[in-house]
Amino acid sequence: MIRRLIIRDLALMDRADLEVGPGFTVVTGETGAGKSVLLGALSLLAGNRAAKTIVRKGAEECAVEAELEVEGDRRFDETLKALDLPACDDGLLILKRSVHATKAGRISVNGGSATLTQLQQLGELWIDFHGPGEPQKLMRAETQLEMLAARRLPRWLASASRPAPRGRRSRRGRAALRGRGGVPPLAAGEARLAGPFGGGDRQARARPCPRVPRAGTRRAARPARRGPRGRRARRGAPETAQGRR
Repeated sequence: MIRRLIIRDLALMDRADLEVGPGFTVVTGETGAGKSVLLGALSLLAGNRAAKTIVRKGAEECAVEAELEVEGDRRFDETLKALDLPACDDGLLILKRSVHATKAGRISVNGGSATLTQLQQLGELWIDFHGPGEPQKLMRAETQLEMLAARRLPRWLASASRPAPRGRRSRRGRAALRGRGGVPPLAAGEARLAGPFGGGDRQARARPCPRVPRAGTRRAARPARRGPRGRRARRGAPETAQGRR
């Protein structure tokens, strides 16, 4: 998908021109060869924020440019149209970004000026970083719903996974959602076994979970005090005949 990558005055790299061919590409090298600089350049084009310290020492600005082959993918055409950005020519998406040491940076998409937010929306379509804490897409509710839709799960499961507003978390709100199709019309404590998880319209009743009081909400019961002979003694209670024995 990445056809060409141009880097200028980024970190310790003065200039690099990388042409990527079709198929799977692996970049290897020893420590300090510049692999992290390549990832940093892709990160800039994906719309991530960057400090001005990434500009190479002695240079005024750093620039990154990439050519992406997106021919046949309608998502890019729809996103560019929604963002009011120039369309792709010959199936090529051209991204440029520069970071100045003292001034504001510049971003362009297919020759037109763009914002950092627009660059981030485009970056979600063509690249995904994998590493410690990198796949942030899984934390977005929209991405989770798209994954459910791709698996062709029941519609009520995708709609029920959306966070409900505060006003709909009560019993009345849940009853209204059942009528609108937001929650399956089942009684409390029941789960429908249908589709790929079971057969037919069988229903299984789940045992209610016991309520565990939170720490600090109730005072713990104090153990009963015992007298010198092992019997239970209460303050202010008269001794019975059985207790005197």
